[in-house]
Amino acid sequence: MWRDLLRNKVVVVAAAGNHGRQDAVKGVGQNNRPGLPAACDGVIAVGSVGRNGAPSDFNPRDAEWIDLFELGEQVLSTSVCGGVKYTVPMGCIEPPSNPVVFEGTAQWTGTSFAATTVAGKIAATMIATEQSAFDAVGELTGGREV
Repeated sequence: MWRDLLRNKVVVVAAAGNHGRQDAVKGVGQNNRPGLPAACDGVIAVGSVGRNGAPSDFNPRDAEWIDLFELGEQVLSTSVCGGVKYTVPMGCIEPPSNPVVFEGTAQWTGTSFAATTVAGKIAATMIATEQSAFDAVGELTGGREV
């Protein structure tokens, strides 16, 4: 198994998933299912919080396997430059009717943006303290095992 090959060598950080919103079609069972690979043993599972610190409504529900929470709403990041025309996958929210124009940055939302911030904090802690990734995770979690 890949985890056995990596265990004690690297820290794996993964987004918990954005499937926690209540959905009449999918039902509750879909809203709280484990996000993979985040829910695997040995993986740092990251959920999202808003700017107010409250958990985002799209985090998986009742997910005890989420280890850390980080800002994952309206995160400024890079984007394509120019117009983007959206195609709607079946069952998804209707996109804007006109192409949206981006100028190289955009605000994004999701647990994947929270996970990248946690990975960056681990790297920054490693550099600042000359610690291993595992020790840096320990600092970020207050010593709580994840």
